[in-house]
Amino acid sequence: GVEAYNNFMWEEFCAPDRTRLIGLAQIGTTGIDDAVDTLLKAKARGFKGVILGGWPSALDTISDIDDAFWAAACAEDMPIAIHIFMKGRAARIADRQATTKAGGPAYYQTKNTAPTATRAKAIGGLANLFGTVPDTISQYIFSGVFDRFPALRVALIETGVGWIPHFLESMDDRYWRNRGWGGIDLANPPSYYWFSNMAASYVSDPVGIRLRYDVGVDNMMWSSDYPHHVNDWPYSRKLINLTLGGVAAEERAKIIGGNAARIFGL
Repeated sequence: GVEAYNNFMWEEFCAPDRTRLIGLAQIGTTGIDDAVDTLLKAKARGFKGVILGGWPSALDTISDIDDAFWAAACAEDMPIAIHIFMKGRAARIADRQATTKAGGPAYYQTKNTAPTATRAKAIGGLANLFGTVPDTISQYIFSGVFDRFPALRVALIETGVGWIPHFLESMDDRYWRNRGWGGIDLANPPSYYWFSNMAASYVSDPVGIRLRYDVGVDNMMWSSDYPHHVNDWPYSRKLINLTLGGVAAEERAKIIGGNAARIFGL
């Protein structure tokens, strides 16, 4: 399935104009050897980066096994994109079985005739999509990945950015208070690695724009998410002008395109 997707992305979707249609190759969850092999083939083919839906080892958490993948990503200059959450192979299989049994994803089954609590839970879940992201950031940072692989670039997609300053502050505080008994020895405060190695995209995030210096102007990217229903097309430019109207031209240029161009080598 992953190979079929990657073939379609390169041979069909991006083919009309690969200078404007920039596809990322999916990495499957069948183990570290397959993950590294897929990344190398994607680079040779011309992809600008890869998408991870789970840890390269296919385990439920980050591990030393994954280092081979981070090393390959750095050697091949391939940034990593993560669409909201990471799941191990076992968890994905369980989810698929449950979804199949239920007749499809929960949000497709939730109609306006469903009980209020069901609809409230579905919409509330969409509002909290970033809820799993702090764990992903923490695993990357506190496992020392960026100390071992300082050239690694990780972009978190569609997670929003307004919540990030508080999380960075909390990470630094908890690290300072607990680094001794926790046996964690980083070369820099945790927030350092966010600014040096990570970035995130948002669809509509006025709070994040107001806090852009705390998020990092170089660490945030506007995205359209077209053609998903959460996108703002055909009013994308209107939204950009409304939310970024008072932002300096240089900063605005980075947020709406320049950062993505830099991170993915466009």
